[in-house]
Amino acid sequence: IPFYAAHVVTGAGVACLLSAGFAGVAAYFGDEHAAWAVGWVVGAQSLAWIGGNPVIGLLADSGSWRLAYLVPATISALALVAGLLAPRGRPAQPVGGIGEGLAAVFRDESARRWSLAELVAYSAWTAEITYAAAFYIESYGVSIFEVGVLMSVGSVVFLLVSTNTVRLTDRLPRKPVIVVSALLMGLILVPVLNLTPSVWFTLGLFCAMAGFAALRATAASALGLAQLPERPGAMMGARTASSQLGYMIGAAGGGAALSLSGFGALGFVLLAGMGLSALLIARVHDPLGEPALHVPEPVPD
Repeated sequence: IPFYAAHVVTGAGVACLLSAGFAGVAAYFGDEHAAWAVGWVVGAQSLAWIGGNPVIGLLADSGSWRLAYLVPATISALALVAGLLAPRGRPAQPVGGIGEGLAAVFRDESARRWSLAELVAYSAWTAEITYAAAFYIESYGVSIFEVGVLMSVGSVVFLLVSTNTVRLTDRLPRKPVIVVSALLMGLILVPVLNLTPSVWFTLGLFCAMAGFAALRATAASALGLAQLPERPGAMMGARTASSQLGYMIGAAGGGAALSLSGFGALGFVLLAGMGLSALLIARVHDPLGEPALHVPEPVPD
């Protein structure tokens, strides 16, 4: 019980940290720099995979899995210090409490559709990365430490692409970038979970998928902030809820699919998931790329 209770507390902390990080973009950056800032916030999450996976794998292999908990504990303490020392951003406009903000998200059709698209996308993405280590071990017989290194390579690609996504979205409409990236992620998931000629082949496909995942996540987060610009905290709270619930659904659903049909069938299921996410995003309103709809005023008699 204490083990699970500790994970509940940790999950609550992660949820608050993610929401605050994305909402902080609106507090420190204007519209012209928001996409760039979101790219760094998204990319920074991959540092956990780049630095954490090899270290945790080494600690687990050489000592005990309990030693691995020193890594997130240390990083969390550093994050707390950094947050306390950070300068104050622009004050947010008072637009109601937390409940009112989330209600506004669900009342807005486009924001609601965006939240659902994120939920589906993170469910599919999580089902892959949760069991990627097991796939590497089962298919190629690599060690836990080697898995950590392999996963960190994909995370480096994620970091590099996410911090440079703004260069692409400055030239191309944001929504098509999200849609195409989601579809390409799904298409890559089929061969990556069905073909195993070599570990380098799998790693190459995984890196390609990580690049498209970075494009999708970064551009989609910026699109989410644009749905209700006066409520960045509410929108990023909805994003965190969608992503964290997606993590749970992806991990549980992926495990169920693996127990029934194996990795090969899981690839096709995840392709369908990413396709559904792309379809939902295609119907989300983008204030930067689409004119706002205005109801004409009645003409006086």
